[in-house]
Amino acid sequence: MTFDFIHIGLAKCMSTTLQTQWARSENYRLEPATRIAHGCEQIVEQHANNLENLPSINVKVPDGPDGVSVISAETLTYSYWDKPTLAHLIPVKQQYAADSVSHLSRKALIIVRDPIRWIHSAHAQSINQGGFESLQEFVHSHRNVLIQNLNLGRILQMWEQKGLEITVLSMEGFNQEPERFWQRYESSLGVPRPSHMAEITGVSRNASHYERLELAARINQLQNRLAGLVDQGDSPDLKDKAIVMNALKQAQRWGARRALHTATEAEVDSMQALFNPEGFWDFHAFTLDSEFLDHLEEHYITPLDRHPALSTQLAGYRESLHAVR
Repeated sequence: MTFDFIHIGLAKCMSTTLQTQWARSENYRLEPATRIAHGCEQIVEQHANNLENLPSINVKVPDGPDGVSVISAETLTYSYWDKPTLAHLIPVKQQYAADSVSHLSRKALIIVRDPIRWIHSAHAQSINQGGFESLQEFVHSHRNVLIQNLNLGRILQMWEQKGLEITVLSMEGFNQEPERFWQRYESSLGVPRPSHMAEITGVSRNASHYERLELAARINQLQNRLAGLVDQGDSPDLKDKAIVMNALKQAQRWGARRALHTATEAEVDSMQALFNPEGFWDFHAFTLDSEFLDHLEEHYITPLDRHPALSTQLAGYRESLHAVR
């Protein structure tokens, strides 16, 4: 079957919100493309020394109920964030994904946001999945991954060259002027808005909780240090050692994320006091070098100049770039 449109990202741009609305709407049929996107990543990684001969992927989508049909995965464009050494494969994977699924529709939807806020959100996700780097450390260690994933001009060109009409909307528009956002959504994609538009709450919302990230990072770092000490230990019971290591890894990945999501301010304060907050550096402060900023201007913001509906947001995007020089 063919779809009314393909949602291709960007990651960290309200994908969970839209996917939940589509999935819960009676007038929509959502087909996740996550397995396809992850399959593209794995195949590209496996063929890193022979990228000229990637195998064709035969995408088969079962028929479903009537309604607006959308196939969605932000990972069609977002790749290898946790594998910085594979950043050079990101353009190949993005093209491979476009080649594999672009025949399923004549239209694509991409949501964008302020690129500096995007970096903040990507950093928050790294903490939520067990990381503990400060924002400046994250930008340094993930520099190439960030640059490649934020090459919006290349992403748009790839999908347009496959013959798709691209609808570009902004996350800021959704948050600040929701009615206008949905009007543009309907007119550009030629489909009605979802029937289910209730706000997503709880863990499913995947909120970043920036004010608690530093504490989460400290907890993750402690779990990581404990795992290192256990790994270096001389326990003769290898099975027991493996159990403890697995428990610490799970605690690092999920413990702080789940606990701090519902903790009260008093509970947060009591935990933070354990880590001597007076000794913390500015966890959220960071700057970008001129080369990085020029890249964002040329390959992220400038390609959006041909989308008049984003003119208000683009002025703010450029101000954000200036603020981190």
